[in-house]
Amino acid sequence: MTSKTSNKFLQSTKFLIFSACLVLLMGILYLINHITYFTKSVSLYTAQGFSQSEILSLLVPDRLLPGLFEGVGLFFGVSALLFGTAMINQKLSASSFEAVASARAEKEALEAAKVFMSVEGLE
Repeated sequence: MTSKTSNKFLQSTKFLIFSACLVLLMGILYLINHITYFTKSVSLYTAQGFSQSEILSLLVPDRLLPGLFEGVGLFFGVSALLFGTAMINQKLSASSFEAVASARAEKEALEAAKVFMSVEGLE
């Protein structure tokens, strides 16, 4: 016996998915901000007279890569954890809600059968 609400997400799951999307968006904005900061730093050093190949060979491993790995690891990792938590929450909570709904339907069917039996006994 399936109910109409079996395909819908729970409120707590919706909140966790929203939080995961928000953290993912923050991570994307962090990466964009870090890349624009890096390009501005490179243009600033080239304006001071340094060669661009020398600047890139020094700044890419020192500033760009750690910032990218930090953003991917931190923001996308937390977002993946939140999304995974949302899916686990949905699976665990939905099955318990379905079990409660099934027990409630069974109880109502038994009560209806008792009423039917009592009415049938009066006739």
